[in-house]
Amino acid sequence: MGNIAVNKLGGNFDPDVSKISRDLSEDATALLKRVFDDFDDSHQIVDMHSHMLGVGVGRLNSGCYVHRKMSPLSWNPYHRVKFKVMASASGVDERAEDPDGQYVARLVELVRYSVPPGCSPTPIQTDAEQKEAEIAPRNIRHVLLAYDQTYNEDGSLDVDRTGLHTPNDYVWKLVQNYPDLFFMACSVHPYRKDALQELEKWSERNVVMVKWLPNSMGIDPSNELCFPFYDKMKELNMILLSHTGHEHSIDAGGLNQTLGNPLKLRPALDRGVRVIAAHCATEGQNSDFDLLNPKVRRVSNTDLFLRLMDEERYEDLLFGDISAILAFKRVPEIH
Repeated sequence: MGNIAVNKLGGNFDPDVSKISRDLSEDATALLKRVFDDFDDSHQIVDMHSHMLGVGVGRLNSGCYVHRKMSPLSWNPYHRVKFKVMASASGVDERAEDPDGQYVARLVELVRYSVPPGCSPTPIQTDAEQKEAEIAPRNIRHVLLAYDQTYNEDGSLDVDRTGLHTPNDYVWKLVQNYPDLFFMACSVHPYRKDALQELEKWSERNVVMVKWLPNSMGIDPSNELCFPFYDKMKELNMILLSHTGHEHSIDAGGLNQTLGNPLKLRPALDRGVRVIAAHCATEGQNSDFDLLNPKVRRVSNTDLFLRLMDEERYEDLLFGDISAILAFKRVPEIH
């Protein structure tokens, strides 16, 4: 597939990220200003869902990797095209000497230009402050997500089922390099033999969030193997950011869509763990374990998530993140 077609599919239409802010219509700018009307210097705005990826090539020594089906040596047409599209969207040339560095540079630029001039929640008073705000909106941070490898129930590593890997240590290093832009979410697979020790390690560094993608990572949130993990999270006052609903992006290592059933998060909630259901489960259907209507075997994941949200006992424990809910496959679930 040619680069032009890949760029059109991937979304990297123009490498000049600053145009995102400069070329907005008056109506779009006015809308963004209204979004921030209720915010001022006393508020910290946090985007909870920013992925950090890499292929393990370049000056950063990231330790990242992607599944072999997505590598430049792969002959799998589906996964190769998908990877090329994702690389384009990330401003990455996979043939370059430093693709991991390109990804970081692109993400940093996107974050710096994410809020157009005049829309920042921090009042701008001087020309110098205005110029600074154009490239570094204050009081806005993004949570960079690590991504653990897949582990079997016996605690053994399963590289063949690992769709990609972004090490915690790499994300930590990036957050230290850009403290004005990023916080960190660690990723710890609960089946790891050292899972509890890893939680303690990152909690000691003031990391408060753990990222899971159960469908791709092979995590069953309702499995009893997770219960000690939840208890440790509760003890350390950590938050679980878990993908809910169906998944399609990280599929090279295989998918189990039943693991994205929001109802599988009940054991975490029942143990007092605060949970953020990523994407509000806005895709696909799953089994209704509650059997509210035994004649209906499969229910919209979104409806299952909303059912949990309606339960009083989960107030101040369960939250939804709205990242990517405008993706075309998710739009039908937005009522």
